Amino acid sequence: MKTAVFAFISLLIGLLIAELIIKVAAVVSPRIAYELRPPWSNRALDPDPKLGYRVSRYYPGSDKRGYRNPEALDKSNILAIGDSTTYGYSVVESKSWPAVLRNENNLDIYNAGVGGYGPCEYLEVSNELIQLNPTQVVVALYLGNDMSDAYTSVYLEDRCPDLQTDNAELLTELRRLREEQSLLKQATELGLESVAEPFRDGLPLSHLYGSNLRDKSSIYSLVRVAYHKLNNIHYGRFGEDAEDRFATESQIKGAIAYDQIKELRTVFKSPAVEVLAVDQTDLRISEGRRITETVFGEINTLAQANNAQLIVAIIPTKGVVYRNILGDSFISQHSSFTPKIENELKLKQDILSFLDEHKIVHVDTTPLLEEALSDRTPPFHQTSNEHPNAYGYSIVANAIAAAVAE
Repeated sequence: MKTAVFAFISLLIGLLIAELIIKVAAVVSPRIAYELRPPWSNRALDPDPKLGYRVSRYYPGSDKRGYRNPEALDKSNILAIGDSTTYGYSVVESKSWPAVLRNENNLDIYNAGVGGYGPCEYLEVSNELIQLNPTQVVVALYLGNDMSDAYTSVYLEDRCPDLQTDNAELLTELRRLREEQSLLKQATELGLESVAEPFRDGLPLSHLYGSNLRDKSSIYSLVRVAYHKLNNIHYGRFGEDAEDRFATESQIKGAIAYDQIKELRTVFKSPAVEVLAVDQTDLRISEGRRITETVFGEINTLAQANNAQLIVAIIPTKGVVYRNILGDSFISQHSSFTPKIENELKLKQDILSFLDEHKIVHVDTTPLLEEALSDRTPPFHQTSNEHPNAYGYSIVANAIAAAVAE
């Protein structure tokens, strides 16, 4: 009996020592700390005081700054800034539009796009990376959520405080909307079982990593790492999404499937929810547009002060690109498409008018994406994924390459 008790106590002490050693190693080595994080959580992200978060330098494909480049350049002729559509979500790194410009158009470019960033973060990234001395700064504006992202970052996540309005009446109304009818609440009331990032009230840093007792165990985490590596299990946040899940995703609540032309079949997320992010009759979205335009003005001033040119690339949603292919009968059958498309087109026109007024160079990638559809070559996935596929990103790259060359 004494032998068993002694063995148990020895084992317990050994485990505690091992736990302590691993924890100390994680403190000393950021790489070890990264590997021990739960891979299914937001493992790829590190907290950042200005940006909220940035991609970990240890995430596959990241450079030492946490951006998606083969290396962290000290100088680059073109600085590409944007969200997941610039990062190249759903494709491997070489198929992102900045990489296509680098590899196929032989342009010197640095990809500073990060999934979930919006206009507030674009400004912060511009200030951070103007040190690369670019001659051109390309900001890719994704119409699908950048206005709601601007509102979220400034008013819900308390970043870029200088971008808040000084209109006391508007501030009061924005506060009331947040408390009584948040975008998240509206989306949920429309029947969505899960809600996309633009409609969430911020991204609490406490939710970045696992919080249960098991995930806090360093020994368990080490065993998990070994098991995943031995079995080649990988949880990607921004990785390639090449699977054809059309049939499965067609059944998602609120989603709309299109398969009238087999080659172009795809799934659209609920337009009744997506319109919330582009409807300027909502003060939060119109305020998001004001923030976005203010950001463009500040980045333009920053670029000019550093002998660089700002180019804004407009990237539309899948629904707008498909609108002519869908046809009137399909759209009328799914009536929620109409307000979503109309609101996005109006938003685009308002932004283009601002850019024209302030003589900021811009390129609309929509026509080239529409042309691909007319050739029956889909630039988007067959799933509800709103991001372009590899072909779509190459089209975006071609449109931007033409603007850069002018």
